[in-house]
Amino acid sequence: MTALMDRLESKGLVRRSPHPEDRRAVLVHIEPVVFKQLATVYRPFGEALVGLTRRLSAKDATAAVEHLDAVSGACELATEIN
Repeated sequence: MTALMDRLESKGLVRRSPHPEDRRAVLVHIEPVVFKQLATVYRPFGEALVGLTRRLSAKDATAAVEHLDAVSGACELATEIN
């Protein structure tokens, strides 16, 4: 893990700071540039989803949300079992 953090820090993607209460621990902070890079990847997907949901009736949007909640719950349950 230390080697990975060293590489990420050397590329300017994260920075480390001492934990304020645990001198053995180190906090890892994600740099803003990472969020900007992620936005370029995920923004088109998010915009496409917004466009799709605008076409739904209120009833269909409610059904879609309920379905996604159920799928999310199933995923959480599956990760708890394993």
